[in-house]
Amino acid sequence: MLKNKIDFIFLIEHPKRELEFIKKVASNLTSYGYSVKIISIHYHLIDVFFCKGSVILMPYCLDQSDFPFSVIPKKNNFKFINFNWEQLIGPITKSSKVIKRDARNVIQLYWSDDFKSFLKSESKIKEKNLVKSVNPGSYILSNPVKNKNFLEYLKKLNFNKYYFLPVNYNWAMMSEKRIKSRLKLGYSKSDAETYVNYSKKHQLMFFDFVEELLKDGNVVVLRPHPGITTDNYKKKLFSTNKFISKHPNFYLDDNFNAYDWINHAEYTVSNWSTLIHDAHFAGKKAALFWPEDIPTLIDSIANKSPHKIKNLNQLKSISKTNTTQAVNDNYFNFIKNLITIKNKKINQNLSFRITKLDFLKIMRTLFYNLSFRFGLKFLIKKRILKDHFYKITYTKK
Repeated sequence: MLKNKIDFIFLIEHPKRELEFIKKVASNLTSYGYSVKIISIHYHLIDVFFCKGSVILMPYCLDQSDFPFSVIPKKNNFKFINFNWEQLIGPITKSSKVIKRDARNVIQLYWSDDFKSFLKSESKIKEKNLVKSVNPGSYILSNPVKNKNFLEYLKKLNFNKYYFLPVNYNWAMMSEKRIKSRLKLGYSKSDAETYVNYSKKHQLMFFDFVEELLKDGNVVVLRPHPGITTDNYKKKLFSTNKFISKHPNFYLDDNFNAYDWINHAEYTVSNWSTLIHDAHFAGKKAALFWPEDIPTLIDSIANKSPHKIKNLNQLKSISKTNTTQAVNDNYFNFIKNLITIKNKKINQNLSFRITKLDFLKIMRTLFYNLSFRFGLKFLIKKRILKDHFYKITYTKK
């Protein structure tokens, strides 16, 4: 079977979270003479089977049975890297992020010192497998690119001033089935119940805050977490707060990426989304909605530095930060680290055994790909449909 020689393959889970940063990385790598492919784990994973000798960067990799790591052949001389996209996490999430078995031999990227300590102490990752990267969110927000399509989109919506609310209420919105699947990752039942119950409580308080914004005459754009659809929120608001759901200045929108919205917003506010941490250190007017102290098991290091507000008056009193970070230096050191990994001889000692379930997951990606290609989008789960993008190949310059 013909094998393509692609130097770097980036696997994307949520393009609106990851793609803009990865495209920047890909462009820089090609300037150094390397070829890059960017593909979706939901739609294009079969492409990996036709490559060899690539450095494969995955958005997550917790165990040798973890999809997509579990289905990628290990005999094709690949070098695997776990991007660890989510690093500013609290105790309850850390309990589900412990890396096990063969996944410990995968190179682990870190940019948070707290997360590095977690990798070493809890996951027993050896120092040789730890590689410094950069906070993607802070880098993109510190180096904004003018998106003409986004500006045209704002014109169509007929507003240019707005409050942006990228919320993270996954546990308040997930079905019982999805919650049970999370328990299998390592969450205790009692911690999960605490997370669900408090998320629901906090969400209702947040809706009261949204009301306050709307009654003050502001345009409000609420963006769901990537794992939740706008339809989920429409149903939730219709049942809990009809004032918001029917208000002409309220928008539910997950178009474009969050960075575009943050860069043009008057203010950005969230519950405990790490986007606020990233925006804060990029000098944006951003704050956490903090009507009360949250449970310790949900809290994280990401919540320590940003402004915390309880109401609109407090929000209007915040200013841009003067905090500076050497994000650009960290970014280019990260690019050099990737090149070093590519050119270095590494034996990761990875076993490979594909199961029936793995085979079905591969077939599912093909099914999603063909369904999208032939216009049968109704056959794709809505939360997966929103993560579609066309694969991208960067050739050597």
